[in-house]
Parts: sequence; C-alpha cells; structure tokens
Amino acid sequence: MFTALDSETFLIAPGNLAPTMVCVSWARDTASGVVHANDPGAFEIVAHAINEGHTIYANAPFDLAVFARKWPTLLPDIFKALDEDRVHDVQTREKLLDLARGTFRFEEDEDGKIRAKGYSLFDLALRRLGRKLDKDEWRMRYHDLWDVPIEEWPAGAIDYADSDAVSTLQIFEAQESLKKYLGNATAQVRAHFALHLMACRGFRTNPEAVDRLEVMVRERIDEVRADLEEIGLVRPDGSRDTKTAKRLMVETLGDEVVFTTKGLDLLKKMEKSSKQLREDANFISLSEDSCVLSAHPHLLAYSTYTRYRNLLTGSVKHLRRGVTTPIQTRYEILMETGRTSSSAPNVQNLRRAPGVRECFVPRPGYVLIACDYSAAELHTLAQVCLDLFGESKLADALNEGIDVHALVGSQIVGIDYADLVALIKAGDVESADARQLAKAANFGFPGGCGAKRFVGQAHGYGLNIEIRDAARLKATWLRAWPEMRSFFDYVGKQEDDRGFYWVKQLRAERLRARCTYTSACNSYFQGLAADGAKAAAYEVAKAQRCGAPGPLVGTYSLAFIHDEIIVEAPEETAHEAALALSAVMERAFNRFVPDVPTKAEPTVMRYWSKKAKQTWDGDRLIPWEG
Repeated sequence: MFTALDSETFLIAPGNLAPTMVCVSWARDTASGVVHANDPGAFEIVAHAINEGHTIYANAPFDLAVFARKWPTLLPDIFKALDEDRVHDVQTREKLLDLARGTFRFEEDEDGKIRAKGYSLFDLALRRLGRKLDKDEWRMRYHDLWDVPIEEWPAGAIDYADSDAVSTLQIFEAQESLKKYLGNATAQVRAHFALHLMACRGFRTNPEAVDRLEVMVRERIDEVRADLEEIGLVRPDGSRDTKTAKRLMVETLGDEVVFTTKGLDLLKKMEKSSKQLREDANFISLSEDSCVLSAHPHLLAYSTYTRYRNLLTGSVKHLRRGVTTPIQTRYEILMETGRTSSSAPNVQNLRRAPGVRECFVPRPGYVLIACDYSAAELHTLAQVCLDLFGESKLADALNEGIDVHALVGSQIVGIDYADLVALIKAGDVESADARQLAKAANFGFPGGCGAKRFVGQAHGYGLNIEIRDAARLKATWLRAWPEMRSFFDYVGKQEDDRGFYWVKQLRAERLRARCTYTSACNSYFQGLAADGAKAAAYEVAKAQRCGAPGPLVGTYSLAFIHDEIIVEAPEETAHEAALALSAVMERAFNRFVPDVPTKAEPTVMRYWSKKAKQTWDGDRLIPWEG
C-alpha cells in the first residue's frame, strides 16, 4: 500500500523548523482527502499509513518532523518505516534520476540555453505531469485556519492541500518506470531526516566570542584593504573590482582557469570554447579555491579580503542571531559526488578565520562532543581499490596502523619510515615538512589532478612548490600506492563518446553521468565516504530517540560536517555518550569499508574548536577547556 502524505503548517520561523501542523492531506490509489490536525482521525490516517505500508512525500524530513512534533509517540514507528525502506521522497528521487542522466540542477531548454533546475513540488509536477500547480492564496495562510473546523474552510484551502498529496503520488508513479536508476534513494531519505532533526535543534552562540570575532574581522579588513586599493583590486569605497581580478586570474592561470558552474555547463555543451569563456568575465570563478589555485599573491590577498567581508556581512550576522535564537542551518542532502551541503549559515565550510568555530557553544548544563573519522576518504579510496582490483597497498598500510603520510614522506626524503617517524617526534622541521607534503599528495592526487593544479592545492597546506617538483612528487606517490595507476585507468575507461565520464557508485548503486575526469575520480571515494557518514548520522539520531535506556538518549546532534558529527550532551553523562557516539559511528561507517575499517575519535569540549584535544580525568573523558 502506497500513501502520499503532506502537511500544511504554521509558517516556518527562526528557531522553529518543525512548525505546528494545521492539517494533513493524503492520497492513495484514486482516493484522497484533507483532515484537520485536531481531528482524531488525522493521527489514525498518518499512523496507519506509516505502520502498514509505504509513505510518499515531497520533502519527507519536514513532514516527518512535523508529525513527530504533533505526535511524539509516533517517532519509533517513523524510524521503523525508515529502516524498512518504506519512506520515499519524490524530490530526492528526482535528484538521483538527474544525477544518472547528467542534468543535476541544470538543464537545456528548447532554445538550447542552460537554466537552473528546481526540485520543488511545483517544479516536479510541471516536469513529470505537465501540470502547473496552482499557487493558491492559502499556501502561506494555513495558520489562519487553526481554529476553524475543516467543514468551514474555503474550497481553495482544501483543494490546495489535497492537490499536494495527489500530485506527490502521481509524480512518484511517474518516476517508478525509472526506478532502476534510483540507487540508494531510501538511504538518502533516512540521512536527510537525521540532518533535519539536527537543524531543528540548532546551535547556540557565545555573545562575547562573537564580539571578539567582529573586532578581529574589521581589523583584518582594514589591513588587507590598503594594499588592494593600491594595486586596483579594491576601489576607494571598499567595493571590489571583479573585472580587474578576473583579468588577473586569466593572465595567471591561462588554460587552467576555473570557470563558474554556468561556465562549466556551457563548456560541456560546447556552446562556447574554453578560449571564448576565458574572454567572458562572467564565467571566470573568483572563489577562494580558485584564488588559492592561482597562488598569485594579489589574488590570495583579494581572496582574504573577500572572505573577511563575507564574514562580516554574513557569518557574524548569523552568529549574532545565535545568541538568542538557535542557528539552524539548512542541509542539502545530495550534491554531485553524493556529499551534502549546508547554507544559512554553511556550518560545513565555515569561513577560514580564527574564532569562528569558537563562537558555537552548548546550552547550559550541556557540553559538546565532536566525533570524526580518522582519514575517512583514504579508507574509502582503499576500499574502492580493493573492490575494483582485489588489492591495495594503501589498504594494507591503513590496516597495519601505519601513518600513511609519514610513509610517503619517508619516500620523498629517501629514508626509512621508522627513521622519519622518529625524526618527526624529535621535532625535526624538514621531516615534518616532508610529512605535510605527503599529506597534500595523499589528499590531492586521488582526485586526478595534474602537477600544475596540485601546486595551487598545496598552497592550502601552507606549501609552496614548483610544477616540476609537483610532477616528481606525483611519481613518488604513485610508487607508494601502485593501485592508483589502475584506478586512474579504470576511471578513464568510463569515458563516453562525448568526452564525459560516468560513475556507478560502489556499495550504493548510485549513478552519476556527464562529469569531468577529475569529478569522476573524486566521486568514487568521496561518494562512498558520504554514504558511510550519512548512515552514521541516521543511526545516531535513532539511538538518541529510540535507544532508551541508553547513553545517547538525552543527547542531540547539532551539526554534520561531512566526516564529523557534533553532539550536545548533558555534562554528567558526556563520557558515556562520547563512547557510545564513537561506537555507533564506527559500526555504521564500517559497513561501507568492511575491509579497511576506520576509527571515530570523540572529543568533549566547552565550545567548538579545531584545537580541542581529548582530555582525561583518570579513565573518564572530561571537557577540554581551551
């Protein structure tokens, strides 16, 4: 039995991402209906659908959270349905279908122009059903009907709610003919629910820490601005001269220049040549990664100026709000490689400035637990190689507990591994630099980048090397991990007749088409790491709400940072919660890397910081104080 469910609620507001439900609409076969949330029949309809069959949604995490707020006793049933792959989301399914055909987020219209593609219910109804849903005046006004019996509702209010459920069911049915391309759709829904629950809880911030950050940011802006004004990249009024910056970017990188998303799509469509795009400033990227890749001192300064300006106008504003209202980031569950993203604010990629993370604090009586995987993407890379070729030197080294950065570093300087480790422990700077260079290689080269692009990436590790040295480094790296030659050959063979590449994600059956060579390389191991980390986020959320009695009950996940989960726990049980969090995360992730299992190390802290270290009082973890 397949039933589409949809809720209409009070308006979403800061601090309230699971607002009060006003009505629930349903559709099954050719029948449908709308029931007021205060009607006892509403619970019966929702509970029966969730317990007895499959439920379908457009934005399942939102509706499930709304149901759980209205009827908390329904939570175990929701998790059971999720576990049994009985919860479906037409938006997630459509994204997976677009990934499989290479049209994720963008498509070509009848005139051959590239335009952004949306995934709202309105967008999907138009795309799948050829139907334009009526944006009725009641769409944002259901709170006005909270105290009104449903038999007295205007026809438009009932019709809008009913059509949402009916359209959701019909879109699902239209997608079913393509279900072989849906990969791990229900697993994505599970993870999305867990991340939405994190967002509903939200972070708090420390006002004194926010004050300190703002002072530092303003000082840094003033320092960088003077030099940039002098060279013409910033105008006297403080605005940036992007045209001049883009010209400098093209002069510096030439053929290696990074294009915007729209520019890349035009390049793929061959509507413009690379040379034409370089001549059109609209398509040149000035992102921080692009500036780092250029390694040009003026562009690096420009990037710093941009970063701190954005900090002041964006992040500081969000952080200030978190003093009184929880900061609730919005998660996008599925990007091209299978990873997630977040926005408003982007907690997964906080601005690179000291003091930003330190603004985030737990609620009174709680502490934070940060638990992250050790070298997650190296473990997934090794597992991919084992799955594809049956052997991996990287897997052997990881399983033996070898420091793989030091191992490559020892080959860079030409000494034994044990000797390099001893020199690093003794404080030898040259040996530590060799390990850092090897670390950049281990995380940079698997994505298929060449020597020239690696030079820019190395800058992010504080390293300045020449192209010739980067080429030699890659040769050394390939000698350390010979399976990578087979990996690159394998990816190269996935090229289609248009010069694009496709990926079939291992252990998830997710497809990705029409991507560049480097994107394809990254997808294999980044996607596998994302699948493992998402599964862990879900299992943690379930243990927090359905694990009684258990050490994670009474704790709350606050943020998902790709390979790290931040949890808020009562201080008196933080030690037990930290160990339980680590165990759940390892068990879930290692299902995806069974031959190269990794560890998840927990740290208890008073505030969020990358500097935090495990702190012990005898045999108990206690909060790191800073």
